[in-house]
Amino acid sequence: MMMKHYNNAKEEAETLRNLDHKNIVRFISFIDRHIPDWALSSMCFIAMEYCAGGSLVDWLERMKSSGRRTTVAEASVIAAQLISALSFCHIRDVGHFDLKPGNIFLMADNIKIKLGDFGSALTTQSATESLRTGFMTRGVGTFTQNYAAPEFYARISSGNEVRKSPRLDVWGFALILQEVLTLEHAFGRIRGQAALHAEIQANIQRHEQPESTRTSLFAIFGETDEFSDFEELLKKCLRADSNLRPRTAVELRNERVVGDFLNRLENGVRPCDLVRPPFEDEKDTQIRELKEKLAIKDRKIVDLERSLNSNQNATQGIRQNEVIESLNQAYVDNQGESSLIQENNELKKEIQELKDQIAAHGDISKMNNEDLQRQQNEYKKLVDKHNEAKNEIKDLRLAYQEMTENIESEKKSRDELTARYRSERDELKIEKEMLETSLAQKVSEIKTLSEANQASYNKLRLEIQRLKTERDDILHELDRLKKMETKRHETR
Repeated sequence: MMMKHYNNAKEEAETLRNLDHKNIVRFISFIDRHIPDWALSSMCFIAMEYCAGGSLVDWLERMKSSGRRTTVAEASVIAAQLISALSFCHIRDVGHFDLKPGNIFLMADNIKIKLGDFGSALTTQSATESLRTGFMTRGVGTFTQNYAAPEFYARISSGNEVRKSPRLDVWGFALILQEVLTLEHAFGRIRGQAALHAEIQANIQRHEQPESTRTSLFAIFGETDEFSDFEELLKKCLRADSNLRPRTAVELRNERVVGDFLNRLENGVRPCDLVRPPFEDEKDTQIRELKEKLAIKDRKIVDLERSLNSNQNATQGIRQNEVIESLNQAYVDNQGESSLIQENNELKKEIQELKDQIAAHGDISKMNNEDLQRQQNEYKKLVDKHNEAKNEIKDLRLAYQEMTENIESEKKSRDELTARYRSERDELKIEKEMLETSLAQKVSEIKTLSEANQASYNKLRLEIQRLKTERDDILHELDRLKKMETKRHETR
């Protein structure tokens, strides 16, 4: 039995690892065979994303205790997120098969939801196997009866296995949507009274039979156009015959009550941008928006500092490389210049030797004309070669000077960029400090208002207590007078 639970946990972890979606609780890690200090044997854990808003059960309880109903926009945004998560799973042949409010989680803003607890889900591999066999291989015994589809009861009572189908999730989605709208179970009323768990389950089994008592939205809100699209969607998804339901959540994506919201959510709009989160007044909204602005500024500052550091590192690296390159180039240039100077000196030496040879003959007229011409040509070539060497040295010096100017220009440009980054970072820090000050002021205002309200409340309580005391005194006096009157009548 323990090995079965371990294998189920490992399979659930593998399922979650492959489901990367913004409306599915993010998988962090699977801790295998760990022995905590408080345990006697090894255990395994699945580390998941923290959802600060608790489960949808907590959300529903808060809605009831606050005395308000869910708005149409809030219900549409929640439904759109749930359809987005379910359709993502169904496209990958993964079903959840245990949809209920306890498996839907909320983030801190109480409007962004996450689908979690895939303990009854089928992984992609086992889903493929189940499609081939037509039956679920696990999770049948762990379904939640108050949210199970009618086919669960029919096939379990007959001893047959329950066929795996995404239509089970469509049923669960509809029950959750109606409970979000009405704050009560769709099958939770019998003759206008709250039903017990056993009665809810009996209602589900008898669904669409004369004795079934599913509560329609119109029975709660009246015949209004505002809820007609929701009622039509619920009827479509809550068919007792599973073959008449939409096959997967993908078919629900174009429903009128969610289509526009779904498109905007999947294009990057946040749920809290579409509708004000429940349990949030104007002050809370201002504080949340200020905190979001601060978080954005913090991220910008971090990005700028990271960019600045990388730019400085790159600049240092580039400068080092440029210095090395320029030194190497200078060395090469110096080497080239030295060789040219050496060659120039050799040419000068050869020219001088020729001049000496010519002078040694004493009488130029006696030289052979052909030899003289040859000597002159050689002299001319040597002079041309000497001039070419001088020009090459000049060109090398100009190139070296140009390279030095380019390095200085690049250095100046990078210094300007660094100064701009630092200026922008400082401005963001100042803006962040202003936002933090504004946030502190808002919190202080709320605190002052709360203290004033508490003082007024205490004053009212004292006044009420005084009035009660006066009332008791008056009643006591009346009672005394009545007794005196009675005594007077008896005396007469």
